[in-house]
Amino acid sequence: MNEMMKGNNDERQWRKVLYEKLPYPDNYIDSTKFLDQLDIERSSKDHSYKELFLAASVIAQQVTVVAIFLSIYQYIVRANGSTKVLFNIGLIDFILVVVGYCIDRILSIEETNKRMSIIELLQSVLLFVVCLRIAAPILQTLTSSFSDDTINALAITFATLHLVFYDYGFVIGEYESFSGTISLNAAVFTAVLLASRLSNIQTVVVFVLLAIICFSLFPMSARVIKRSSMSLHLLVTFTLMIIASLLLWFLDKTLFTVYEVIILFLWVICPLWFMQMLPFKRVLKGPWDIVDHQ
Repeated sequence: MNEMMKGNNDERQWRKVLYEKLPYPDNYIDSTKFLDQLDIERSSKDHSYKELFLAASVIAQQVTVVAIFLSIYQYIVRANGSTKVLFNIGLIDFILVVVGYCIDRILSIEETNKRMSIIELLQSVLLFVVCLRIAAPILQTLTSSFSDDTINALAITFATLHLVFYDYGFVIGEYESFSGTISLNAAVFTAVLLASRLSNIQTVVVFVLLAIICFSLFPMSARVIKRSSMSLHLLVTFTLMIIASLLLWFLDKTLFTVYEVIILFLWVICPLWFMQMLPFKRVLKGPWDIVDHQ
């Protein structure tokens, strides 16, 4: 009987069809012919260096924002709660909020009825500042039992996590909604850690507000700018790089060198490296593909 079934199996060769009843189990695979249809071809996508350079500008821009934020923190610490520094940071917060609102009003291509009015903006900022002022004493003593080295190490770690998980696709325009919640949480946690080392409650308020502007509101403005004009996007990026370079130059020459090397690597070398590696990329097509992509 087994020999008869074996003979029938030999006569009725296995085929990858669903409309015919075959004497094989559903999970049967013909191992001798499984890879016969394997097709290895080079990737058909062709990227120019200019295209990759422009795409990498978003990464360089966000690295620069983080560098500026951390540099400002170091200047605040060195000033040791100076009233002048407090005024300057508060003025920076105010200017950034106004500029961000103007960008949204002038360059945004979204529907007019979805834009926030100036009254709504002032109400939101005022409410946030009041809540932040109430929570500032708690934030100020949150990490009093930790050493400065521990806080600095944690801040650098979470700032790096912010850059790794940042939603670059949202700024480029691939997605309509910001999905970088992990990066946003990491950035806010970094700001809270650093704010807990500040000696002045008012400074804590303006510093955390600066963090919210840089990591929560700036991605929206950066998206609007890039979708509006690539030239304006590059101008903003280079302006931020000049600011970061000046801050780091007067702060620490070593940090300035590290920043410039990172920007050079991410913005100039990595796109070129990607182009050099692209010819070695292969696309595998075989019987496991449901749809045969051309």
